[in-house]
Amino acid sequence: MNKIQEIELSKIVLTKENARVITKDDKSIKELAASIEASGLLQPVICRPLEGGKFELLAGARRFTAHQLLKKDVIPAIVQVLDDCAAKQVTVLENLQRKDLSVMEEAEGVKKLIAARVAGQPAPALAPAAQSAVMSFADALTKSLKI
Repeated sequence: MNKIQEIELSKIVLTKENARVITKDDKSIKELAASIEASGLLQPVICRPLEGGKFELLAGARRFTAHQLLKKDVIPAIVQVLDDCAAKQVTVLENLQRKDLSVMEEAEGVKKLIAARVAGQPAPALAPAAQSAVMSFADALTKSLKI
């Protein structure tokens, strides 16, 4: 079981794998910040430890940005020790399972999953609905490209 711990925002770096572009000026981030201010954070972010006492944010970039907007010092986080492949999968799958992805964000996530499969990395564990949609698309595309 993963323990939730408070991590200083200043020790968190954003992953380069997130296809989403999030800004503090975004109306939905301001709404999320207001919700967190009123009710607290309902779901912790997911990070992995890095060298030098830093943490890479794998899931929860909107929650992290909302905490920055609120000028909070810490955020609740689940810290998981993951290799690069598993960390990439957590980030990509977190985004692919969202309902409000743009077509470009979804395509970028699928591209990363296909690249991982082509490189011989194991297929990630997906929720059944996401698995059928994403993996059948990835399989069809890799077959059509004869990769």
